[in-house]
Amino acid sequence: MRGILLVRVGQRNGHGSSRPGALALRIITPIFCLVILTSISVAKCPKDGPMSARLSSHEFEIPGYDASRGLLAIRPSKILFANTQRDNEIRIHWSSRDIHFSVPPSALGIGLEDGKTTLTLAVTGHPPAPSETVEPSVPCRDMVPNRVALNRRGIEIAYVNVSKKKLQERLGLRLNSTIRVERGQVDTEAVKRISQTVAKACARQMQHGGATLQGALSIQLESSVLGEPRPPRAVVDGLVNRPFTQCLLSSFKRHGRLWTLMQPATRTYVTIYLVRSGVPSKSNPHGPATD
Repeated sequence: MRGILLVRVGQRNGHGSSRPGALALRIITPIFCLVILTSISVAKCPKDGPMSARLSSHEFEIPGYDASRGLLAIRPSKILFANTQRDNEIRIHWSSRDIHFSVPPSALGIGLEDGKTTLTLAVTGHPPAPSETVEPSVPCRDMVPNRVALNRRGIEIAYVNVSKKKLQERLGLRLNSTIRVERGQVDTEAVKRISQTVAKACARQMQHGGATLQGALSIQLESSVLGEPRPPRAVVDGLVNRPFTQCLLSSFKRHGRLWTLMQPATRTYVTIYLVRSGVPSKSNPHGPATD
């Protein structure tokens, strides 16, 4: 009995001496795994390279389709939540709320027979630069789109280039705008900047990136006595380009900040001039392009 007791006491002492080593091992192991997982996630995160995302049918809406012109409006979600095919949440910095695709009825009709579940959007882009967003950017969570493709059962049927840089390199489109206040008060410089930004975004969505646009368009912006925005309307349309005009009107209507720059009971007119490269503009005949 004494011998057995001595053996048991020795075993207990042996276990007691190994406790600090076991405790250290338990602490080091989770830290080591965390470092490995972090390095893997960072390795998969493109800092400056291309990014891509695929939107399923429930992540975008179809506000309307103009069959006479073959113009399809797509309204994609700004935030794509993580799912079984997407590791993390992605916030896409769209330049406008709706994207307009040139799709003939023959190509779109087949896709809508079974509803829009057969349609998907493939978006490629890049991480935003500090100048491209006013909010802090999170790595692998924010994307500025360059190209958006509309697919039907995995086959591309239409696409739109929405890259600002590619538009400037490809088009040489000059754009300017003027503001005339009929009554009330408005921050003319801020509204002018917004109108030019909206016009450029709409031009990017047109066929050939707006290369055929040329002329002037005047839009009336008006707020009620209570400060509520009234539907914008085109009072002079020298462009005669219905998709571009509708894009401007819908973008102005939904632009929340625009209406905060106007006092109640204000009526103002925004005139947008679009001139192709090499053609002098009426508002700025010798000045440089505003892109």
